[in-house]
Amino acid sequence: MLRVINVQRAGADHKPRFCETATAQAILGTLAYCQEHGEMGLIVGEPGIGKTTAAEHFVEADSYLRWYAKVMPASQSVQGFLRRLVDTLGGIAERHVGTLDCYDIVLEEVSRRRGASLLVIDEAHLLDAAAVEQVRALYDELQFGVVFIGHRELAFRWQHKPGNKRNAWAQLTSRIGPWLDLTEVLPEDVDAICESRGVTGRRERTLLAKHAKGPGGLRTVVKVINVAATIAGGDQIEMAHIEQALAIRGQRG
Repeated sequence: MLRVINVQRAGADHKPRFCETATAQAILGTLAYCQEHGEMGLIVGEPGIGKTTAAEHFVEADSYLRWYAKVMPASQSVQGFLRRLVDTLGGIAERHVGTLDCYDIVLEEVSRRRGASLLVIDEAHLLDAAAVEQVRALYDELQFGVVFIGHRELAFRWQHKPGNKRNAWAQLTSRIGPWLDLTEVLPEDVDAICESRGVTGRRERTLLAKHAKGPGGLRTVVKVINVAATIAGGDQIEMAHIEQALAIRGQRG
């Protein structure tokens, strides 16, 4: 019989520390390069591979010169995204302020920062074409680091298609330097997360690595370990804890 566990939400003080996996190192390196050299970059990969976690960690280390803006359906248009950028940069945009005014505020906020800066745009696959072009215009005017992060469909959308008379994204893609395509969760990524969370058994790691290849990737691994750790109650996380955590989450071992 499955024993029901009362799994409580961890507070901010219990947030697991950032784990620098091999994939995270590649992401951090790309972000650092783009910031230092004022380059435009692209990072794409499957959901749950660690893109957002690494980007947020990088930005948190220097929130004055690094900014993280996550695109939502409500902010995918030019005006919606510029308003989000104004908020991200700490500016103020009144409700009646128009698109051009928002653009000017963003220009002013970025220009007044001293030192190499970086804008990370997460969930960039949601951006309208016009909003993407607005980011390109912003990059051309300020020549600062900009990195788009999104699903792999973003790279496919921007690539030149053979037979096309005109590559609609040529003005954008010709500006992109580093182009990081993360195709899958690496086994060493799973091992690194297991090591950081005290999962030492090979059988346990093998099971978690199996689930890392499914929907959710590393995100699934982290969530399963979180539940397993609660079940273990401070003891060593073992196979029984992980199997019960999978069952609680409706997953088969």
